[in-house]
Amino acid sequence: MSDALEALRRAPGDFAVTPDDIWDDHARPHVPGINEIAMRAVEAQIDLAERSPKSSVYGLPLVGEGGRGKSHLLGQARIAVQEHGGFFVRLNILHFEQFWPNLVGSYLYALNMPHRKATTGLAHLIKSLGKQANVSEKVMRQILSDRQPDDESVSRYIEAVREMDPTLGGTRKTLRGLLLLHSRDEHAADLGEEYLTGGEVDVDPDLGITRSNPKPPKEVVRDLSHLMSRCGATVIAVDQVDDIVRASKTSSEQRHREGATQLLDMLGVNLVDVRDETRRTTVILACLESTWQEFERSTVATVTHRFEPVVPLDSELPSTDVAAALIAAILAPVYAEAGFEPPYPSYPFPERSLANAVTFSPRQLLRIVGAHLRSCVAAGAVTEIEYLEDLAPVNTSTRIIELPLVDLDSEFERFQTEVDLVKTTESSAEFHLLRPWLLAGLNAYRTESSRDPEQFKVIQSVGERQGFHVEVLDKSEPRTRRWSFRALATGNGNAVLSRVRGLYAWAKLGEADPIEDAHGILWVTAPEDSWRRWSSGSQVLELVDRFGRHGTEILASENDLKVFYALHRMETQRIPGYEDWLRRRRPASGTYLLRAVFGAPVDIPVRPAAPAAPQGTPIVQGTSETRTSTAGDPRFLTIPLQGGAHARATATGGSINVGAIGDGTTSRVGSIGNSAVGQVGMAEVLKYQLPAPKAPAIGRRLDGRPVYADLKAMAKHTGVFAGSGSGKTVLLRRIIESAALQGVSSIVLDPNNDLSRLGQRWPEPPEHWLDGDAAWAEQYGETVETVVWTPGRKKGRPLSFKPLPDFAAVLDDSDEFDIAVDTAVNSLVPRARIGRATPKDDYAKAVLKQALAAYARDGSSDFEGFLLFLEDLPDEASSIVKAPDIALRLASTLRAAVINDRVFGGSGPSLDPGVLLTPSEGKRARISVINFMGLPTEEQRQGFVNQLELALFSWAKRNPAIGGPLSCLLVLDEAQTLAPSSGTTICLASTLALASQ
Repeated sequence: MSDALEALRRAPGDFAVTPDDIWDDHARPHVPGINEIAMRAVEAQIDLAERSPKSSVYGLPLVGEGGRGKSHLLGQARIAVQEHGGFFVRLNILHFEQFWPNLVGSYLYALNMPHRKATTGLAHLIKSLGKQANVSEKVMRQILSDRQPDDESVSRYIEAVREMDPTLGGTRKTLRGLLLLHSRDEHAADLGEEYLTGGEVDVDPDLGITRSNPKPPKEVVRDLSHLMSRCGATVIAVDQVDDIVRASKTSSEQRHREGATQLLDMLGVNLVDVRDETRRTTVILACLESTWQEFERSTVATVTHRFEPVVPLDSELPSTDVAAALIAAILAPVYAEAGFEPPYPSYPFPERSLANAVTFSPRQLLRIVGAHLRSCVAAGAVTEIEYLEDLAPVNTSTRIIELPLVDLDSEFERFQTEVDLVKTTESSAEFHLLRPWLLAGLNAYRTESSRDPEQFKVIQSVGERQGFHVEVLDKSEPRTRRWSFRALATGNGNAVLSRVRGLYAWAKLGEADPIEDAHGILWVTAPEDSWRRWSSGSQVLELVDRFGRHGTEILASENDLKVFYALHRMETQRIPGYEDWLRRRRPASGTYLLRAVFGAPVDIPVRPAAPAAPQGTPIVQGTSETRTSTAGDPRFLTIPLQGGAHARATATGGSINVGAIGDGTTSRVGSIGNSAVGQVGMAEVLKYQLPAPKAPAIGRRLDGRPVYADLKAMAKHTGVFAGSGSGKTVLLRRIIESAALQGVSSIVLDPNNDLSRLGQRWPEPPEHWLDGDAAWAEQYGETVETVVWTPGRKKGRPLSFKPLPDFAAVLDDSDEFDIAVDTAVNSLVPRARIGRATPKDDYAKAVLKQALAAYARDGSSDFEGFLLFLEDLPDEASSIVKAPDIALRLASTLRAAVINDRVFGGSGPSLDPGVLLTPSEGKRARISVINFMGLPTEEQRQGFVNQLELALFSWAKRNPAIGGPLSCLLVLDEAQTLAPSSGTTICLASTLALASQ
């Protein structure tokens, strides 16, 4: 029976029908005899809607306890209505006050899902309407087959439809949105979706999009129903009502109870409105019997009068023959895939063992079937069951020896070495690679944590345009918890905009949802150099930032990708002993992604200690001391420590969770949630060789030991994070003064005008001075000079830099040259007004980049010369079509920027950064304080800092640190205004480039 055993290894662990199985044609087929009365009622209701072309019919309530087949019946309703050319819409309830926007989203979701008459419901609608309206073959090919609509083809299609049925004239804008939504081009599809969902739509003459107010969502639903009614009936399925009532009965929060009752009332009223606003439509409401009673109590009588009489579902299987047929139906695809021909269709459940099956519901029977199959696989032998209750250990005399754990470890390690990480950064990988990897990882996590599959459901998406890839529903608590995961492998602005918007809506982020505790997780595998590189104020950046405030954005680690790939391979190969190995090793539970989302189990195995650090390097060791942090950035952060250790942090809603990992320490990462409290592992530095006191201490530890500014450590950059009034600027002053006494000059940005007194002596020693500070102060006054510069002002000491860096300094290093070009382009993009996430701006940015690279190839850095180069761009300088025309417009815009912003134009002679850092004769160091009084706006300040950093980038290349760890310090006070953690600024790219040089 080894063939049978190998076949059963392929059987799913859970045979229950999930909500998304409703869309799957390959989900469990219908078995005649189960819920026949309800099935005939559904078919009759669809037929009634079919014969009502100008109005909708009453709704149909399907009532039964859990496991009676409600989801299965809805799946059969979808198949039935689609077979007749109609549509199936599953209402996704997000918020009771936004019923109609939710219904629009549900319609669009349904149109993007597979259809039995075409690849998607939208393709079927376009094809059917086009055929009825006799749309020309050329137009149909361009819109339907090539999926490349333009204004002309769309207008001709709409004209033909209006000529066929003049009453459809009012739907023309909605129809245009649908035709664009079907486009292969992301930009066109986004425009279509934005219009249909009531968003702000950019004018695009090429696609026929003009400035107009979007229709209210109720009118959009009316238009959609009118158009869809030309093809067939529509079924609107409502199956979330049980969750509403469950939340209202068990929640301890008054707002949830009141919200759920209000939702039932408003749902009933809105469902009545749906009947009035739609055509050829019926609502099927599937719920528990107690839920229907609650629905009747919460709504007025006129609502329930708009429904047909309740149709109860069968509480038990009707016969042993039907039970055997059900088992055969779920096992048939398993046996077919394995190429195994069973002795009888329901094997290993002979009909004689099913005598008492009539006492079970379909779900109860399938749970017993699944338990017996798992016991057979675990024992290594397939044994026929005698009675359905008989789940005693099977005969193990022919037990197959499973692989030892060490062999499974070897397989796991081998699979990890086979993964192609390059492919994970391609957008095509999101659905076909990363989605199944996520599914395998979450399935493994469920097994590792011994969660009940009935309560902890892992659901995979069906269509590529769904808002998520894998979803987890946890119904073990009174209020359902839902995590919607989506992989994102591209940094393209339009693609990111579409994907994040879909996940944001699907995960119900930003909604006060009384039904579910919903979370959205964006798992980013996009190349690092393309992620969050969008211009300040762009629509995509604003959306991603908004997502980050309500959801979780996690940058994928290489280790996680390898683990999920290996788990996917082991799951699909049904390796013997896999589930036991998961419970013992718990690889999924140890990934950064699932730790961040679900928290780290307390008994998770400790990772092996990192290699011993080199002698003289600080050793980081975790202690039991913890602190709560309230950082607000929900992205996944990697915080480098010393001695080979690092910390990782996540947060949502203002809570951050950090743990140090390395050198044998363990990490404790708290679960994410609005009320979550994170654990921050405090690092203790041991065996640290203190530097000689060449400068004053900058502070003291709690135990009284001094802390010094170690120049070698500061070469790795220093960050000071604290609240307002906590003493950040005072600490910066001590660091600057200590570095100066060690011969290191500084450039200090002084936005608040409180660092210009660095050169002034104290009239009397302050009370807070440390021991020895008086002597250090005397030495500081004699050997350090402070110079205050005033960019933007003619009086004082003016300062300006060139808009372009010194390319001649990096010509010999191709990587540094490319970085200099990219950084300069990023600084010019806002000035050239080409920072939006549109194809037009993308083309212009590409021309700007290619033109600058061509101009700077010989070391040229003169900005006026570059403008002249743009105005007469050589054909070979860019590969973009009409590049000379684009370049001419860019030059004009940049010239206007020079006139409007004297700082950008670099008024006055340009200064070499070395002047800021070279002390006068007899002095040890110079502190150049940049006073921003002459730069009143943030944009001017950021523009000046960008030019300063571009100049420093080239200067540092020409003047490497010799004889010491540092050439200078660049001090960015109030750095959040220059290089924010979210969003972008003119100087963000130059700051990052300088920091990584």
